[in-house]
Amino acid sequence: MADQQDFQDVKNEVLQFIRSFNRSNNHRQDLKNKLEKLHKVVGYCPLTQQEVFILMTTFFKYIDKFKDSTFQSFLISCIPDNQLDKKFVRDLVEWLLAKYTSKAYEVKCDILLKWFYSLLNHNLIDLTLLDVYYTFLFKIIEIPCFLNTVCPLLFLLNHYGNTLPWMLTTARTLKEMNQQKKSLSLLIKKLDLNQTKSQMSGDCLFWPYPAGISTLNKILNLKHNLPSQGLANGANSTSLAINDIIKPGNPASAGVPRAQRVSAAVPLAQISTVDAFSHFFHIISLPEDILTLLSSNLGVMKTILDPEMEDEFVTKLKFKLSDMFQNKEGKYKTSECKAILSYLYKFQNLIQQGIDCVSNFLASYLKTWNGLDYKKEVLHLCEWFVFDSKLSLIHDFLKPLHLLQMTANPEDQIAYIEMYGKLYNNLLMESDKIVNKSQPRMFLSLEMGEIVSSKCAWMRQEDTNMDMFTSLGRYIMQECSTSILNSSSHREVLVYTTLDLCVKCLSAEDYFNKSLLLMIPPSIVFLPLFSTSLRNISSICFILDKYKEYQKSERLYGMYEAEFNLIDGYIEDFINFLWRGNGWNDRSRGEVFASIPDSEVPHTVHEPLQGRYSSIQINRSLHVRKHVAVVTFSHPIMKRPGATHITDKEFLDTILSKLSPTLASFIKTYCEEEIMF
Repeated sequence: MADQQDFQDVKNEVLQFIRSFNRSNNHRQDLKNKLEKLHKVVGYCPLTQQEVFILMTTFFKYIDKFKDSTFQSFLISCIPDNQLDKKFVRDLVEWLLAKYTSKAYEVKCDILLKWFYSLLNHNLIDLTLLDVYYTFLFKIIEIPCFLNTVCPLLFLLNHYGNTLPWMLTTARTLKEMNQQKKSLSLLIKKLDLNQTKSQMSGDCLFWPYPAGISTLNKILNLKHNLPSQGLANGANSTSLAINDIIKPGNPASAGVPRAQRVSAAVPLAQISTVDAFSHFFHIISLPEDILTLLSSNLGVMKTILDPEMEDEFVTKLKFKLSDMFQNKEGKYKTSECKAILSYLYKFQNLIQQGIDCVSNFLASYLKTWNGLDYKKEVLHLCEWFVFDSKLSLIHDFLKPLHLLQMTANPEDQIAYIEMYGKLYNNLLMESDKIVNKSQPRMFLSLEMGEIVSSKCAWMRQEDTNMDMFTSLGRYIMQECSTSILNSSSHREVLVYTTLDLCVKCLSAEDYFNKSLLLMIPPSIVFLPLFSTSLRNISSICFILDKYKEYQKSERLYGMYEAEFNLIDGYIEDFINFLWRGNGWNDRSRGEVFASIPDSEVPHTVHEPLQGRYSSIQINRSLHVRKHVAVVTFSHPIMKRPGATHITDKEFLDTILSKLSPTLASFIKTYCEEEIMF
């Protein structure tokens, strides 16, 4: 029997033939023979996505050239259903819409119907093309040989919504001509039911969990911002179609109960108040189990919108987390524990808020966590940790994670750093919602039936707010510095991850109008100078330039004058080192490695590297530094204070063009401002 290599050789031979295929009649039979060979081996040696793309491209290249079944045969036999490309299917549908009347294209229609089933099975239906799909299917349903195939397909496709009156009319007309077709009767009932439910007078919003953030935002706006007397005008012509709803069924393995999937629609045009909107959910039966609830579209919607659901949800969630992660009998599977942590993370992402009782669970769980169990899921939940005081932040969250991070491998340390950055940005977003948008928090903790004080109450006090973010930012930078200095093999990527965190946090501060809460320490400023890549140097240049931009604000300069003076010193030393390849002034000497005792602070640039870097790393970093210094000092003009003549500036531009754009812009800006000369 042929081995795997033989199958691979046959596949490569056929694909090479297709690439160089000639449309002459002499080669058509060769193509058929090659495709038959490919059909025999694809089951043993599957096609890659790139190889599937070659077949699709070839098909459309010759789609109107051949009238026989050559290409139909190779499409049926060679393109796997689960590798179909949406654009390819769309193009084929549009082409068939113009050709469907010809008998020669019936085989292609048959192929497409087969693929539609596959698209439904693999959840690849493009909702933006529903109208095109419906138009095509309702045209070919009139061909008798397709009636039995198309009816069930339309029944399934109609699950996605967008039922229009003309569809029902077409189906009823066909029924009059085919009285014995039960499939048509079922299709008519389905179309009629969907049209009655939706009552669409405008566009239909689809919200398949966990996607659909924009739709969810509209729903949250209804909950938080609408006046009690009625809906905003913009929502009056819209219906919300909620598809893929899960209702209780028999429990299954892997933590997600088996369920029956159905559809529902909320006709916003007929609802006058937020209370009436919430009332819609009272009439729907939902699962009691919290895990099933979180895995359900409608369950999540009701949890968010129904005020009476909040207390029950918090109570059940607290009990479930305690029962699952503190039980000693092991009655829950690992997959079930992972599932609820994953669903809680997605749920908090959807509502864009940390849930108090989940943070309480984390505060308790982290104290005994080994850093390995459910590592990915726990770190994701940490991105939405909320707290009521600095003491709680330090003892319940930062201290346990610090001990785990110090013993983690470099890959996990990167995950910790990324988590801290997302936590910082999420807290900025929550603060903005509470302070500037006056948006109430949801799912507050309960104690004896009474709501305890919100964990984010400190965000409403301006001084406490700034102090909390400053303290958290200082801690994050300290953790990043420690991880970098304690690592030798992964120092480059840790520096890059830290600088990426700084850029994202500074951008978030800009967006939420909270500038300069995160101050970068000297160790992070100067460590990139010893990097073996200009990428890290460019990143720190961008950050320093960002800080320099803040000095143009009189308000910020008055608040942070001391910090700006320090940043000016950093920039002066940074450029001095970067251009000339040597020299710290007394202010910055030794600050790169702040953990070194004063008695051991080096007096030359090379000494602080010893003991921390290998000789190869030192040579590489010095090579990078010398590259920058040599390029920028390759002409005597660079030794004079600034570039004052037009010819000098042109030469400066030529020299700096050899560096990365960010680095070149940074050097040119501060060269012209004569900061260092």
